[in-house]
Amino acid sequence: MASRATHESHDTLSEPTRDTVRGVLECFGGPPLSYYALLPDKSYFCSKQLNSVISYVDVGRTRVALGDPMGPSESAVHFITQFMDYTRKERRRLVHYQVTDRMAQVFRELGYACTKIGEDAVVQLSQFNLKGKRFQDLRTANNKMNRLSVTCEELRLEAVDQRDFDALSNISSAWLRAQKARELTFSMGCFKPESALFNESRTFVGRDHLGQIIGFITFVPIFGASDFRRGWGLDLMRANGEVGTLIEYLISSAMTTFASERAEIVSLGLSALAGSLKADPWATQHAYTSRAIDAAYNRCNRVYSFKGLHAFKDKFGPDWEPRYLVCRKQHSLLPSVYAVLRAHRIREY
Repeated sequence: MASRATHESHDTLSEPTRDTVRGVLECFGGPPLSYYALLPDKSYFCSKQLNSVISYVDVGRTRVALGDPMGPSESAVHFITQFMDYTRKERRRLVHYQVTDRMAQVFRELGYACTKIGEDAVVQLSQFNLKGKRFQDLRTANNKMNRLSVTCEELRLEAVDQRDFDALSNISSAWLRAQKARELTFSMGCFKPESALFNESRTFVGRDHLGQIIGFITFVPIFGASDFRRGWGLDLMRANGEVGTLIEYLISSAMTTFASERAEIVSLGLSALAGSLKADPWATQHAYTSRAIDAAYNRCNRVYSFKGLHAFKDKFGPDWEPRYLVCRKQHSLLPSVYAVLRAHRIREY
């Protein structure tokens, strides 16, 4: 599907497509979030000369870019400057969401403020197993599922029968109702079986002793090339009944499968606001903002259980990699956060 919008400067591609973006990712790789650049809600800024792409959505007068620029690292400064200039000419505010450490320093040198907004839980599959004290909770979950005769199975979507498809759909709908939530997009997928994203995902289901599906998880590809590691990123987690134990069992089972295939990493996604003050080496530059975020983490935890989600992911023994929100001026942080939230609202493709 063609992108919603295309742009042209002296060396940009006149009609970038998702195949163009995929080609850049396959050639140069990218951090775990990169696959969502292929979602149909994105527009692109592409440089043919620099082999680089930035994906984004426009929210009012704010342009929200997803993660790091994609392409060779040696051309990042030049390409980011081009994108900034283009956005400035359109009189838009620029925000980059979930920038990694490797690019945060580039943005700082270009005069942008980088505020840590959380940490991505990245599991090194070569170090993952179910032995030792660190993984006791996962062994307990697996043993409980075994006692209940629950099994994990990878579901090949091209061969799904109607009964299983209906079960996935019903579980997804029930989960959204129970969470009082709705499908989101931008930096995550959604349950949309007819979409290319969903059909490129890998789906693992839990079946009870009667063979009925009681929960499922999905993973999207992480492109490994150049400085990046190959693997899979956790996307959807949906289940009926005892969600926590079942999902732990499904994730650990999927990781074992990925490790056997010699994948290098699994990303469990962003733990929002985690370590926003203590682990940020630049926190002292904007101490007031960092402390405000840290306070928000503790207050919002009462509603959104950020701490519970962080503890859940920590059971898998991940490395915690910082992620940043990048904007032009520190005082534009709040409208930038609001624009990011709006960018996640589902759009009709």
